[in-house]
Amino acid sequence: MQDLLEVLPRVFFLHEQDDATRRSFAQLGICRTFPKGNILFHDGDPCFAAYVVISGRVKLTVAADDGREFALEVFGPGDVCGLIATLDGGPNNGTAITLSTCRLAVVPRERFQAWIMEHPLLQQTITAALVRMLRSVYERVGMQALLPVKRRVRAAIIEFAQSNGTVASGDEYVAPRPTHQELAERVGSTRVVVSRVIKELLDEEEAIRMDGRTLRVRLDGRAD
Repeated sequence: MQDLLEVLPRVFFLHEQDDATRRSFAQLGICRTFPKGNILFHDGDPCFAAYVVISGRVKLTVAADDGREFALEVFGPGDVCGLIATLDGGPNNGTAITLSTCRLAVVPRERFQAWIMEHPLLQQTITAALVRMLRSVYERVGMQALLPVKRRVRAAIIEFAQSNGTVASGDEYVAPRPTHQELAERVGSTRVVVSRVIKELLDEEEAIRMDGRTLRVRLDGRAD
């Protein structure tokens, strides 16, 4: 459980809580290791648990009839996958797949709901975070519908760097380089199209660089 306790200060509704509250939450979960490519749940499945990411990454996707995928979210350490369905008891939204070997805390829905009832002040914190998440989804859907592919890919690269990177030398984000397939899923396009667009962006933009397996984005490389 120690690895879970170490990551809980990064969970949004536990940021400002004391050690006793975090430890009580940690006792709800069962820590397990999942291999890359493991499906945690399918879109529309009944919800049995939420998943706190201790290490690794999990993507939440929806798929079209023609096989194209769109990544709703990518979860990293400290994020909670399956939270909405856990709270409202409805079916899972999207299919959750591990992008790498992952260490996850599986928190059964009934335990989570009972714990929240015992900590009513946290309900407002969680509601506010879900509203921000919903706004972000609306923005991404709008961008998906209206912006050309190149601008969507550029915005996705910058968002990825900000979400997964660290600030180096005071003026740029440094992050693991995303695959072309990951970016294609984020923008609702194909890997072939995204590969072409990335080549164009790297030729045109000084603010975005990909060196080997490393992505570098200058802080002035905005997504507008």
